[in-house]
Amino acid sequence: MRIPKFLAASALAVLFGCIHPAPATAGASFSFFYSNLSPYGSWTVSSSYGRVWQPSVYAVGWNPYYDGHWVYADVGWTWVSDYPWGDVCYHYGTWDFDPGMGWVWVPGDVWAPSWVVFRTGPDYIGWAPVSPRFSIGASFGDVDESRFVFVSAGNFLAPSVRSYAVPVRQTRVIFQQTRIINLMYGRSKESAGDRSVSCPSSG
Repeated sequence: MRIPKFLAASALAVLFGCIHPAPATAGASFSFFYSNLSPYGSWTVSSSYGRVWQPSVYAVGWNPYYDGHWVYADVGWTWVSDYPWGDVCYHYGTWDFDPGMGWVWVPGDVWAPSWVVFRTGPDYIGWAPVSPRFSIGASFGDVDESRFVFVSAGNFLAPSVRSYAVPVRQTRVIFQQTRIINLMYGRSKESAGDRSVSCPSSG
């Protein structure tokens, strides 16, 4: 679904608003992740994060937050995945690109509508997974431009991001024309501490 230009402009404007945080659900256990994800991929050990998971659909050129679409819910912009395992891997934990393995999912027990950094500019909206090492507060660490998926503002609500994603060769230019926007916070039951998550808002 392509958004008319005047609606796209409005969508870009409201991305700069603030939303209230979604309360974290009860902490999910590793056994829950293991049993639910094992049919769809493989578990391995990362020297940086310990146990990590990689989906069987992974191949060169695959990106997280690519096969699916965005919807606005009462908790904010929520990623709806096309994959049967998406309810786990796009709402708990986050993704990182390992030079030796490629994209892997790192477990985490705090729920969020998505775990991404958003960037926006006059014509484009982009997002990339927050690093598993993202800092408390407003820092996400360095998120490489190659990790971002960009679409034109008019295609932000398209039912299939894959169909409208900007070619990777254009990412560098668009990255330089955009900036990170908005933070929301989720609360971990175990630590009772705030963790920052980037998310656009409806205003």
